[in-house]
Amino acid sequence: MAQALTLLFWGYLFVALRIDIGVDLLPDFLGYLFVAIGCLKLQDKFPMARKAGIFSIVLIFFSIPTFFIDIYKISGFEWQAYSITLMAIHLILVYFTFNFLIDIVKSDYPTITTRTKRNFSLYISIHLIQLAFLSFSINIPGNISLTIGLILTVATLIMTISFLVLIRAIRKTSLNFIGDNFIGDSPSPL
Repeated sequence: MAQALTLLFWGYLFVALRIDIGVDLLPDFLGYLFVAIGCLKLQDKFPMARKAGIFSIVLIFFSIPTFFIDIYKISGFEWQAYSITLMAIHLILVYFTFNFLIDIVKSDYPTITTRTKRNFSLYISIHLIQLAFLSFSINIPGNISLTIGLILTVATLIMTISFLVLIRAIRKTSLNFIGDNFIGDSPSPL
């Protein structure tokens, strides 16, 4: 389990960061590949991991343009529609990921169950608000739109960081739990 959670951490980190020098040095499709492998390693014990794995496989292919193009710097209806669709599919992936993370902590690590559920509620709520805002921002006056957009961007950044910290905490807790290697993986340091 520790190896699968490590893959999830690195996968979501690749998706969250963009280091652009003509192309993305941390490509999203590689991040989604890590997430897919991590989810598929957990699917036998946690059925929601299979659904997350399927969505991450879809995102491997759907996110390929982000390797070459920073879609958030390009204007145009098509790219805006693409970026909103990408964000929506990513949010569905994170929804399923949170569901099996809750199953992991609920069954084996009750000490961080409340934290996981709270992060889940906040993450999904803030990202849904951001998606709704992006869909309707064209109808909002410039200064108000800019202010709301900045606040939501900071909030989603904070929630993304807290999601990564949560995955790391669950991984660390799983390493401390006796008899953790239920799928035969060896713990590797993060």
